[in-house]
Amino acid sequence: MSPDPSIFDVTELRDSIYYAQLARKARQLASAHSDPVAARRLRETAIKHDRTSARLARAESRPNRAMVPLRKIFPFL
Repeated sequence: MSPDPSIFDVTELRDSIYYAQLARKARQLASAHSDPVAARRLRETAIKHDRTSARLARAESRPNRAMVPLRKIFPFL
């Protein structure tokens, strides 16, 4: 019996750390690239990934907004 393939879905694992690692790798590739146009595009991509990482980090640090009305109704939650 094989495991359910939906358990291993990696699309759910794309959090702020994932995009920070993508930005780091894009910067490494840009510094090693000999073509200045390609290096610039890689640096632009790194900036885009940094912004996505920061946005996701802010979203991950916020409390779950769906629970806020329940906390008002049920203060013990």
